[in-house]
Amino acid sequence: MRAEVDQILWEKWRKGDVQAFGDLFERHAPRLYNLAYRLSGSEEEARDLLQTAALRAISSNSSSRNGAAFHGWMRKIVTNLHFDQRKFKKRAGRDALDEDADWSEMESTYVCRNEDSPREALEERETREQVEQALAKLEPIYRSLLVLRDIEGLNYAEIADLEGIPIETVRTRLRRGRQALRKQLASLAGIL
Repeated sequence: MRAEVDQILWEKWRKGDVQAFGDLFERHAPRLYNLAYRLSGSEEEARDLLQTAALRAISSNSSSRNGAAFHGWMRKIVTNLHFDQRKFKKRAGRDALDEDADWSEMESTYVCRNEDSPREALEERETREQVEQALAKLEPIYRSLLVLRDIEGLNYAEIADLEGIPIETVRTRLRRGRQALRKQLASLAGIL
């Protein structure tokens, strides 16, 4: 059903109905914002990424795209913009990681799987918050790969394409990122 509505809105947009793009974008904005926030670690940067992605999408040629794949297309735009900004910041000599990012305020699509048990819901929430804190402390290159693979569910080839790196490099960085994440989690839990 969602894909059908997306396709209808896409066709309207292709025919010049700008409001149809707005409706289509609005349907996907929460998930895209979550991606942008997880990649950047900053609400302000996430909003900027989303706004720039929308502008880039509007100015692109929509006729060659399929409306049912809108989210994947927009996810690629958001991710590419993030990587471009990160590269720019590196060249400018600034750190791309905002150390003061408040990951606990992240609006997420996380849903408690057991709504009947408040205790289990609390434990799941605490675990999620610990993972988010640990993720926020990772180097941006590892954080972005972990978000793309383990949260967004992209495969290695898709990540390699987005990053512009070989698949083996993706695998290596994911392994290193997961090791760093484990250390961060152990540190937060007081195990180390």
